[in-house]
Amino acid sequence: MKLFPAEAASSKTLNAQRAVILRSVPIVAVGGITPFTMYDRRGFFDGFGLGSAL
Repeated sequence: MKLFPAEAASSKTLNAQRAVILRSVPIVAVGGITPFTMYDRRGFFDGFGLGSAL
């Protein structure tokens, strides 16, 4: 599942989503992702999509 824009999702929101989405469904963060946000949120997402931050 693609979460866009990921930069707008707080950790509280991400925890709430993970509570109802099966763990077998990967969540990929896109939109506003930088190397720093990837590090901060590495436990919430199964993958990241980077664009302009590169």
